[in-house]
This record gives sequence, structure tokens and C-alpha cells, in this order.
Amino acid sequence: MADHHDLPFKAEYAKSGRSGCKGCKTNIGQESLRLAVMVQQPNWFHYACFWKRAKVLTHADIHGFDSLRWEDQQKIKDKIGGGSGGGSGGDSVSSAASADFSTEYAKSNKSMCRGCDDKIAKDEVRISRKDYESQRAKMYGPVDLWYHVDCFVEEREELGFGTDMNPDKINGFARLKKEDKDMLIEKLGKGDKGTKRKGGDAKGSGGKKAKTKETEEEKQLREQSQMLWKTRDALQKEVANNALKILLEINHQYVPAGESKLLDAVADCMMFGALEKCPECKEGQLVYGGSGYRCTGNVSEWTKCMYKTKTPKRRAFKVPKEYHDAACLKNYKYVKRDRVFPVESAPSSSLDSTDSGSSNKPLENMKFVILGKTVKSKGDLTKEIMSLGGHVVSKVASDVAACIGTKDEVNKKSKNVKEAEKANIQVVAEEFLDEVKKGGAVLLIQKHNLASWGADPSTRIKEPGVARKMGKSAEYIRKKDENMYTKSVPSTMKMKVKGGAAVDPDSGLEDTAHIFQHNGDIYNVVLGLVDVVRGTNSFYKLQALESDKGGAWWLFRAWGRVGTSIGGNKTERFGSANTLMAGFQQLYAEKTGNEWSNRHDFKKYPNKFYPLDIDYGQEDEEVMKLDVKSSKSKLPSSVQDLIRLIFDVESMKKAMLEFEIDLKKMPLGKLSKKQIQNAYSVLTELTKLMEKGGTQTQFLDATNRFYTLVPHDFGLKKPPLLDSSEVIKSKVEMLDNLLEIEVAYNMLKGGDSGEDPIDAHYKKLHTKLVPVEKKSDEYDRLCNYVKNTHAATHNQYDLVVEEVSSLSVCVCQSVCLCYYVKNTHAATHNQYNLVVEEVSTLCVCQSVCLYDYVKNTHAATRNQYDLVVEEVSTLCVCQSVCLCDNVKNTHAATHNQYNLVVEEIFTVDREHEADRYAPFRDLHNKMLLWHGSRTTNFAGILSQGLRIAPPEAPVTGYMFGKGIYLADMVSKSANYCRTSKADPTGLLLLCEAALGNMYERTGAEFVTSLPKGKHSCKGIGMTCPDPKQSYTTPDDVVIPMGKGVDAGVRSSLLYNEYQNDLRYTLNLYGPSIATLYLTHGPIWASPG
Repeated sequence: MADHHDLPFKAEYAKSGRSGCKGCKTNIGQESLRLAVMVQQPNWFHYACFWKRAKVLTHADIHGFDSLRWEDQQKIKDKIGGGSGGGSGGDSVSSAASADFSTEYAKSNKSMCRGCDDKIAKDEVRISRKDYESQRAKMYGPVDLWYHVDCFVEEREELGFGTDMNPDKINGFARLKKEDKDMLIEKLGKGDKGTKRKGGDAKGSGGKKAKTKETEEEKQLREQSQMLWKTRDALQKEVANNALKILLEINHQYVPAGESKLLDAVADCMMFGALEKCPECKEGQLVYGGSGYRCTGNVSEWTKCMYKTKTPKRRAFKVPKEYHDAACLKNYKYVKRDRVFPVESAPSSSLDSTDSGSSNKPLENMKFVILGKTVKSKGDLTKEIMSLGGHVVSKVASDVAACIGTKDEVNKKSKNVKEAEKANIQVVAEEFLDEVKKGGAVLLIQKHNLASWGADPSTRIKEPGVARKMGKSAEYIRKKDENMYTKSVPSTMKMKVKGGAAVDPDSGLEDTAHIFQHNGDIYNVVLGLVDVVRGTNSFYKLQALESDKGGAWWLFRAWGRVGTSIGGNKTERFGSANTLMAGFQQLYAEKTGNEWSNRHDFKKYPNKFYPLDIDYGQEDEEVMKLDVKSSKSKLPSSVQDLIRLIFDVESMKKAMLEFEIDLKKMPLGKLSKKQIQNAYSVLTELTKLMEKGGTQTQFLDATNRFYTLVPHDFGLKKPPLLDSSEVIKSKVEMLDNLLEIEVAYNMLKGGDSGEDPIDAHYKKLHTKLVPVEKKSDEYDRLCNYVKNTHAATHNQYDLVVEEVSSLSVCVCQSVCLCYYVKNTHAATHNQYNLVVEEVSTLCVCQSVCLYDYVKNTHAATRNQYDLVVEEVSTLCVCQSVCLCDNVKNTHAATHNQYNLVVEEIFTVDREHEADRYAPFRDLHNKMLLWHGSRTTNFAGILSQGLRIAPPEAPVTGYMFGKGIYLADMVSKSANYCRTSKADPTGLLLLCEAALGNMYERTGAEFVTSLPKGKHSCKGIGMTCPDPKQSYTTPDDVVIPMGKGVDAGVRSSLLYNEYQNDLRYTLNLYGPSIATLYLTHGPIWASPG
């Protein structure tokens, strides 16, 4: 059953004569048939006016269609079919379809082609397809979307101009010059003449056949409709509304508001029997809803019951004798019968929806290539992929989600396998299709990858919900729809805070009034309401205002959709403070179900708003600013830079915006650990529902609660349902980050006003940070670790040492640096040149080697550009050799989206960390391993250490269960820094991990407790650092700094992953933090 909230149109009989037609601007008469285009609310039209403004593809797109009189249903079907008598083929359909297209000479050079996004020159022939789907089209009528002729021809199938359609039927064709007519016919063809002749035959006789050939189903539906309307008409004529309500109450039925719905409910009960209570929520009453019966109850205070059925349990409908004064009731006798429903047609809106809600099919919008010989036949695999919403294509291209094949096929290196490797597309086993049925395609593609390569699959998958029929125009329409309601909304708003709250500028009273207070209570509240089913994400604001001069009072209210300009406001004047408070309290109770006096013991009620904490900027006043220029800190400059980086408020806000969090409803200052832990609990509940196969109602209930705890801003998009492992994993990551941000932001508050803010924040870390001397062997060794462990599949970036400042430079170092730049340019990174512009103050032999290095290590497949060394500047040789080596060798081959440039390395000495680590210092198998995280998380990490996910967090997304995850390939951890071109600086942590006896796994396994005698868990990857090149420190700590080599293990993992859940076996005492620039795209070596 299609949810009526998602349908684009609505039909009913006008309840009064007051509604106005949006087409002709006159009133629509009571009881006359009216149709609506659904925008944010129904836009009603007369029946005749409606068809000039809307294009209906199927009657299933019209909510309320099945409740109309039979003759009106047939009238609408005939209109959709294209002929007044119901003819459905040939010329009538061809002409109707052609009416959606127009051609003309461009009136100016301002119009834009929707195919190529280029301007269309004045007087050039252009073709349009009418847009009926966008918000603007629905509100103001169809809009022409123009194309160059060649662009239109290229997209003709997607635009709906089939090869059977004749260009001479296009509007405006007759007004073109002969040579331009011939050109269109040549490019579009003359159409299928056979279809036209067939249509011509049908035209003469189709109408008569349609009237005489009535199926058994149509006969039952017609007779049922006529009986229902006969009963309804009699009730309307003979029975008063109050009597109808009492009849429903006597039979324990839901009593709707409005005469029309009362008549529908009583007529249904008289025809088919009184309805029993909902079997799912046990309390809700069932009501008729077009394509079945739905429950009106709630499973909780957050969510409506979603139970629907076509065969509800019923009992006899009783009519007391005192109501026998009406003939239709006196003569009524209950006859048991079942309601007949038409065969459901899929609404076109379900195919072309622009909602961002989760798809019912796990492979929607994904393309796959089947490689070579597979266990199942290619036909069976194709059917399986299509049933899951995916598509099978023959050629490997940049938009293919994955290839499906076997390990043998990968080893054969067939043409398609080579193409997949070149495009960095995973090859997955057939078992992927069995596991993906529960969702989480992106994660499972990576899990089932049989190849040693593969970039992030999410970058190759189109966003769900983009309309298909309009080609490239669909994305244009979607963006226009979003901009229509969001472009006028300011990103920031300066409000004047008076007495702890701010007067909303929309009231017009921000300069003359303040928020009213009484006995310490501030009469100001913002309420929110989220409903995933309806797509609701609403707010309601109430402010009691008092004149700054006294003697005047106002109640301001505003309402709308979060993140958009949709909504309104009202300011009402009151004569006294008492009437103002009464008005405020009445509205608060009406909207929330709670009395204002009980607001501190707030209880959520179904379909009611809930209160939100709002930040008007007063929180920022508590935050100590880190002003670089005015700072008098004596800390080393590199440490000062690190403090500014990890306490950067703007970075915290950007991180929250990335997660679509509504910063107005959940500002930094309002983050609380309890709130986040409660949100974790909801995600755990959702994970259990996935495992047990929960109902849609249960998923909706938990989703609504989650979005209430963590308010999101989706704009016009429908809040997505949290019903897949992939989306739950993303929300777990979001909460992990919010926990760290909450720690960092609370550390920013307060402090000694006389102390330099940088020094104050540094002290709060309770950690000693010392820059590692860049001339030291330790620095070189760690840089070598960075260089050598960049994994082969991490080829979205290169690891490059950009600066090793304040170094005395000798020749051999620059030689190695240049050699490194040349040799480590990955073969798949051929879209740009690498040019070393400057490495200043070098001696000659070093530059010679650098040039040699660049020349000799330019891969043969990188032939679309040249590498040119322009200058070489200021480095010390032996140090750069190690540094460059480290950066080069440990960068994984699949991590190719960015470059890693070592900026600084610090030693970290956390208070009491050495004491906590002491019991494990003698444990064997100690290693120095990487951990990556967002810069916004490091204040929490340094002050509190690395922590295991809280008990409330679900296990979804953790490969080996909850624990602290480390890696021996630097680029594996660098991916978790979440850097971008706009924010290129990331932080990596080096941890001394006492691993002891490792529980080794080659695939994901949820580990709740380690086997006896095991101290940690290791996921063994197919690639690992060469153990021959490892370095062991005097403290017996192994640094796995070798270049990546084949581990000789068959595994679902690409690289080693270490999970340690013993609380104090990680040592943050020693070389620990590397400040890196993770530079996306081409990297140019710059002057030091």
C-alpha cells in the first residue's frame, strides 16, 4: 500500500464552497469533484482546470481515488488514458505524449541546455520537455526545460520521446523553416508507422469495446461503489451528524472530525461491519484509508502505529431502535461481506521519488558487472541483482559499484579485471548477494572484496531517489526544489540576548522589547516534532515579550519546517502580564500536552511537540578565544599550533554539519554525555531489531526517538529511516565524534581570565607535549614508518614530506627526497603532473639525484603528463632520506585520494599513563601502531586517553567487537582523519600496544571475550609491512616500518587491523603524534 503522504495528487468532493481554484481563481462548489496538486499543502483545482496544470501518469498517484463515485473514477481513468471514450492507443496517446514537447528558435542566448549545461545561442533550434514534477511546476504550472537538439537526441529515451513518436507532432514544429524540419526528422526519425496504423484502427472501435468488456473485478468494484454511495447518500439525507457520531461510539468505532468523514465511516460499517481494535498496538482503531485499513493508534509517545490490512476482523454493526426514525437505519440488516479492493498499481511517484528516505531495495541505483565463469549462471545472478534493485551492465565504468566474480577470475587478469583494477573497483564474491539482502551494500562490497585494490564504493553510487525519467534534468529539478525553500534562510543570525534569551527579529520588536520573566521563569520556548512517516521535521516557537519601557506585552509565535523558509509567524498584543502568561501557557499546553508549570517533568505525548534547548550565542561568551596574535604563551610554536588545531570551534561545528546535525537545535554548548548515551541506546535497539527482523512500526518508533535526541536538518528531504547496518554505522561514528567534541568544548569553557588561553587549554590536557627534534634518528625512523606503510590500495593520495623545518641539509638527503617524489607517484594517479618547485639550499649532487629520481620513476602508464623538477630547497640529506622513505613505503596502494605530508612529530606524556601501563610493560609482542581520528577528537583523546565505545553503543560497524582499533599501515588510519581539500590538516596517533598473544582472524567476527590465553585480536590482511624491514627499539617495541608486501594469506581484509580491549595496554608515553597535511589531489613540493 502506498503511503498517501508520498502521493503527488489528491481527489475528493469539496466539503464546502469556500475553497478556491488555483487555476481560474474562482470558488469550487460544495460536493463538486476537486483535484489537488500536493506541494507542502494541497493546491486545489476544478476538475477541468486541474488537467491544464498537472500530468498524471496513473490513477495510483491520486490519493482518495478509490473513494470517489464510480463514474468519476472512470472519468479520471479515461482522461489519463488520453481519450474521452477510454481509447488507449495509437494517435491519441502519441498526440498526448507529443504535447509534452515543444520546439522553437531560441529567443535569446540566456537559456541553458539541461543536457550539457551550456548556453543555447539565440535563433538556434531548441527542444523542450515540460516539467510537471518540480515544486515550482506544481505551484505555478508546467515549465519548459530546454535542450540543444543533439543533447535532446542523446537523452530521448530518458525524456520519454520514443522512436515511435513523430517529430511533426511536437508543438511548434509547423512554425520551423523547412531545412530545420528536415533536420529534426533526420535526427529523430519519422516515427513507427505501424504503431500509427494500429492506433488508427483502435481509435474507431476502442471506445465501444471498453464499454462492453467489463472484467469480473471491475463489475464487483462498480457494484460495491454504487452500494456504498447509495448508503452514504441516504445517511447524508436522513441522519444528523450528532446521530452519526453516537452510532460510531455505540459500536466502539473511531469518530472522525467533519461531516464527510463521518458519512464515510458509518457507510463502511453498515456495509461491511464494525471494525475490531488493531491487533498490533492493541489500542488503536482501524479506519478505511483508500488501499486498505490503517490503525489510528500509537505504539509509543513518539510513533504512530503502522499496521495496515485489507482483511480486518469485524463484527455486526448495531443500530438501536431509537434511530429507526430514519428509513435507511430502520430497514438496515447486517450482512457479512468483505470489501473488494482493486489490484494495486505502483504509483509513478514510487519510481521517481526525490525523497532521501531509505530505499526498500538494498542495491538501488547500483550497477554491477559479472566477470567470467561464476557458480550461478549469469542469468540467475542478473535476476537476483535486479530483484535487489540493482542493474547489470557489460562494461566496467566509473559508476559501477562492484564487479562480481571469483578469485580465479581475478588471478587470470582478464580484460574486464584489468579495467576494474584501473578504475579501482572491487571484485566481490557471489556470497555478497546473499548477505546484502539485509542492507549495508557499501560495507559488504569492501568486506567481500577478492582483489587487492578498491576505492570507496560510496563515491561510485548515485544518490537514491533521483528521478529517472527526466535524465540529467532530474538532478536540476531536485536542486531547484531544495533551493526554492532554502535560499532565503540565513546561515547565521545575530540575535540580541537580553536577560538570558533573545527576541526573535521576525517579531519586529527586538529593539524595543525583551523576553518576559515571572518569578525567575523565562517565558521563551522552542518546540520540535519529527515524524519519519509524514516526513515532518517541524518547529514551533513561543515568546512572551514585554516592552523595555513597560506597560505593553506581546505573544510572538513562529512555525515551520527546520532548515527551510517554509512557515509563518504571528505577533499578538495583550493588555496585561496576566493575560500574556495565560495565553502563553494555553498554547504551550495545546502544542505539548504538558502544563507549563510541569515543564521540568516533561512527558512526551503522541503527535505533540517536545521542547528544545536553543543557543542564541550566549554559549560563545563562555568560550576562551585562542587568538594567535595576542597570545603570550611561552610554549613552543608547534605546540601552540597543535592546541589551536584541536580546540578549533569552527572545526567542531563543521564536523557536526557534516553529520546533518541542526546546530540551532543542538548547538555545541548544549551537547551532553547523557543525551549522546541515550542516542547510543536507541542505535543498539535498532541493531537488535535488524537481527530479529523488527516491524516497520518498531523501526519508525526508534528512528523518531533518535532524531529527537539528536536533531537533524534535512531541509526539504524526508528524514531517512534507520533500517540498515550501513546507516546505523554512520550514526555510531557520528555519536563517537560527538562524545569527543563534548569533552573538547567543555574544556574550552571557563578558566582563569588572566591566564593565556593557549596555556590554560594546554594545562587542561594534563599531557606533556614535546616536539621531536627533526635531526634525530627517532624522527627519521617515524617518518620512514609513514612512508613505507602507505598501503597499495590507498591510492587516493600520495605520502609526501612537505617540510622538515630548521634542518641542516646535506646532499644525500635531498637525493632521497627527489627520488621519493619520483618513485612513489602511483600508476593510477595519471590525471596530473608532479612538479617539485623548490627544495632550497641543496648541494649539487642532491639536486642531480632528485632530477634523476623524477625522470626514472615516472610510471609508464602515467603518459598523459610530464614530471618537471623546477627547484630544490633547504633539507638535510640523511634525515630527509629516512623521512621520505617512511612516507613513501607505508602509504597503502588503495589510499590514493590524498598525499600525506609530515609537518611535526610530538612526544606525548600523559599524567599517570606510565603507571597505568607498567603492569603490561613486560608483556611480549609490543608494537608501535597507528590510530587516526578527526582533529576535533584529540582534546578528548589526549586528556582522557583512547577509550572503548560506551556500553550503550551498538556493535554494528566494529569488525571485531568493541575495542581500540590500530593499524600497521599509516594510510589505513589516515582515512579516519576525515580531511578534505578545505581542511587538509589531520592528526595521527602512534601507540605502543602490548598485544601479547593475538587471536588472529581473516574475516569479521564479533568478539565479546577473547579465548583463554589471548590478549588481543588481530585481523590478518592480504598485505602487511615487510617484517624483514621492521625495527626493534631498545625497549623491545617493534616498529613495523617495512614496505607493504603480500602476506600470503587468503583473507577478506586488505590490511592488518589490531583490536585491543584491555584498558591500559596502550601507552601514550613516547613518540605519539604526527601532525600531517593530508593533501587531496596533486601535491607540489613547496619552499620550506
